Amino acid sequence: MAQCKGRYADKELTFTNGREFYTEIRCLGKALTGDLCKKCVKNEHIPFNPRLQLDQFQGKVGEEYFKKSVLYGSPWYLKKVERDNYEVSQENLATAKQAQRDALYGTQMPRKKKEEAPAPAAPAPKEVKPEVKPKKPRAPRKKKEETPPPPPAPEPTAPIAVESAEEPLEALEVIKIPVTLKTIHGKQVWYDSKKSKVYELKKDKTVGQYLGRFDSAEDKIVDFPDSDVDV
Repeated sequence: MAQCKGRYADKELTFTNGREFYTEIRCLGKALTGDLCKKCVKNEHIPFNPRLQLDQFQGKVGEEYFKKSVLYGSPWYLKKVERDNYEVSQENLATAKQAQRDALYGTQMPRKKKEEAPAPAAPAPKEVKPEVKPKKPRAPRKKKEETPPPPPAPEPTAPIAVESAEEPLEALEVIKIPVTLKTIHGKQVWYDSKKSKVYELKKDKTVGQYLGRFDSAEDKIVDFPDSDVDV
């Protein structure tokens, strides 16, 4: 079977001014219907959202790019280079060209999973010799002194029930989101590149409130509901 021709965004690169664009990657599935695999046939009918460039079907390799795609070679990319005089480093340009060739001819390597480092061997237990303490001479026994009888025990009292107006505590689900520092219009924020989410960077370098999603095509933060928060 032939390799699927589905095209997706892969690696994030930048122009010399810091603006992002992406390399492309070809689906590694086997084409079952025409030029696409079963997954890409399904993704082909999902409307393209320019705010979320990653993990979205972006046409077939070798064919025209979507108008609002920010892949290397797309109309948006050519406009930035030819009209707006954006520049790309030789290293990033070579990486983008190679990715485009690999996608076209189906020569890209599958992504490697990170191998977990083996756990360090436990140290051998040390032999501990029991400490022998010298015996102390026994002191002569003292005659027991008569002790006065204990005072009478207080009468038992019934427990007092206390009502609490506070609601019982509930365990909250903790959502872990990997974020990195990113500069948008001169301001540093926390950025979730997987979902293009932007969070406030507090003075103590912790993650603050959710600000919205970063629109790569429009180069701005836009209002968008937080998908990780229960509505």
